[in-house]
Amino acid sequence: MQNNYNYDFIIKNDLINKLFYKNPMQLPKIKRIIVKTTLNTTSQTHKKLLPYKIALENITGQKCINIKAKKSVANFKLKKGITLGCKNTLRKKKLKLFLHTYIYQVLPQLKEFTGIKLKHKKTNSFTCGLKNIQIFPEIQQQFNKFIKPFGMDIIFNTTSRFKKHLTILLNCYQIPTI
Repeated sequence: MQNNYNYDFIIKNDLINKLFYKNPMQLPKIKRIIVKTTLNTTSQTHKKLLPYKIALENITGQKCINIKAKKSVANFKLKKGITLGCKNTLRKKKLKLFLHTYIYQVLPQLKEFTGIKLKHKKTNSFTCGLKNIQIFPEIQQQFNKFIKPFGMDIIFNTTSRFKKHLTILLNCYQIPTI
């Protein structure tokens, strides 16, 4: 697999040269990617959630888990246990496949994309969002099923301990940061 070769030889050697680690097990890696989307309205019906689930399953290649409300909030008309959206957690092969399509097919199609802003105080994760998921090639093939465009959040969890190491890791993967 080309992605495995890319990480094992190119990215690992690049990280060793830039971060001066002696043991390759200390190098920062992307542990998991969480892809999630939520409904705009809270409703009891699962029919509204169906296009969201189908889209995420097509993009990630695995089944989705429903996100349910943990508390009830009167101001938002939210009851405990109502389904709010769905999510996928990607690891290993699925992570590499999603990362490859995200970096080489989705990011170049974004208009006026300058880079991902790393504003968080956490050093081991960052979040980025897409306003329209119709950029993904899996969704473009089935465009007629998704009439109403919707967005999604992508959370990258890494093993990096410092923010500088996180930016170097992302630059090695050719993800532009600001």
